[in-house]
Amino acid sequence: MSEFRELGKDDKIELLMAGFPKILSLLSVLNFNFEGRFWTVPFDNENAAQLSIDVIKNHEIHYKFLQNVQHECKSDMIMLDLLSAVLLFNPNGSILIHKHFIALQQKTYMYLLQRYLEIKHNSKSESETRFLRLMNCVNELYECRSRYLVFEFL
Repeated sequence: MSEFRELGKDDKIELLMAGFPKILSLLSVLNFNFEGRFWTVPFDNENAAQLSIDVIKNHEIHYKFLQNVQHECKSDMIMLDLLSAVLLFNPNGSILIHKHFIALQQKTYMYLLQRYLEIKHNSKSESETRFLRLMNCVNELYECRSRYLVFEFL
């Protein structure tokens, strides 16, 4: 992301510190087994471990978030990448220097997500509905992270 590279060191650190756990939570949907309620964590090509969602505090809130993301994204990597950028460029950090630039980048990725949904679904109303649901998922994640540490273990 060239936009990220243009930022100063302090802003990069702040964005990564705040955004990385959220992006990790978002992308964890890719390795989550909804029937068994666990993640598969590969070690190499032949070995993996299963991590139950029950080891996370407030796991039902996180499980609901995962269900909502799965329902909306269905492992669509373009959608997940765009959502990751929206999460990364969060202008609400307390010590950010270039908040305006960061807010502009977040809005740009939100716009790209909207356009992607319009093309994918070939329907303005369907894409608007899905975009709002995805933004609700993002808000759920912000709420999860502010009330509870999503990956805080028991």
